[in-house]
Amino acid sequence: MITRKEFFFNSYNGISKIYSVVWVDETIKIHKGIIQLVHGMSEHILRYEDFANFMAEKGFIVCGNDHIGHGKSVSCNDDLGYFGEGEYNYLSLVEDVKTVTLKIKNMYPNLSVTLIGHSMGSFIARKYSTMYPRYIDRAIFIGTSGAKHFLDFGIFFCKMKMLLGKGRQRGHFVNKLGFGAYNSKFENVKTDYDWICSKRSIVKDFVEDEKCSFIFTYAGYYDLFRLLKDISSINWYKKFDRNIPVLLLAGKNDPVGDYGKGVIEVYRRLKKEGVDVKIVLYKNMRHEILNEKNRVKVYCRIYQWIN
Repeated sequence: MITRKEFFFNSYNGISKIYSVVWVDETIKIHKGIIQLVHGMSEHILRYEDFANFMAEKGFIVCGNDHIGHGKSVSCNDDLGYFGEGEYNYLSLVEDVKTVTLKIKNMYPNLSVTLIGHSMGSFIARKYSTMYPRYIDRAIFIGTSGAKHFLDFGIFFCKMKMLLGKGRQRGHFVNKLGFGAYNSKFENVKTDYDWICSKRSIVKDFVEDEKCSFIFTYAGYYDLFRLLKDISSINWYKKFDRNIPVLLLAGKNDPVGDYGKGVIEVYRRLKKEGVDVKIVLYKNMRHEILNEKNRVKVYCRIYQWIN
């Protein structure tokens, strides 16, 4: 039987209380390892419960947290999509993920750690992998992205908004800039978020969940764009630890990864630096491959790779 344990801790930013969760089958005497999940933009960690239960049943300790500005880590919905207005707020997201790692390693010592990040969570996990490689044994980046042409403009525009005292305003303009075309290749579109998954029920739940589908603030977008620029730099690729194997997973119909092109870019650049990296692109799957119709196929691929 899977038990879900919940706890809070003080964020690295000194303000937020970070919600964390652990899924574990206590009837299993010897666990296979730790899987740490890093969720994506405008969602929360409990959306990964189906995958977490699958892996917990296989003998893994599965954990994760709601980022600053997300899920149960906000005191009110006005704080959704807002991390603060300093220059390096995105590093607090990384530090909070590290705190979870250390807490879980203390609770369950001598187990290997697989870091799995999805979408924005893959950006955070990628930064984590170069800052704290000693704490993880392998990494899986799901629904990640290559460099984006609009980053410099987006960073400048959001910074101007912040200087004008509008950092907390919802970033509708840059949201359209970054995501406006994501539905363009899909037919019979019903919502602004059909691109995330081909399952109508998943999209419906995402849109109706008040802790999902919110638009980031301009300050939040500033952090997101700076994080993506950071991990798209030559320096990030050169710093990546060659002792950490990497698995890249994405849907071929995922606009975040430019329908595979951006993910292949990440693969080739890691490969060039001598990293042990593998890539799988799933036909007919969109952004959230862990929620797609054939998601168990993805679950099994992850399980096999970790083993």
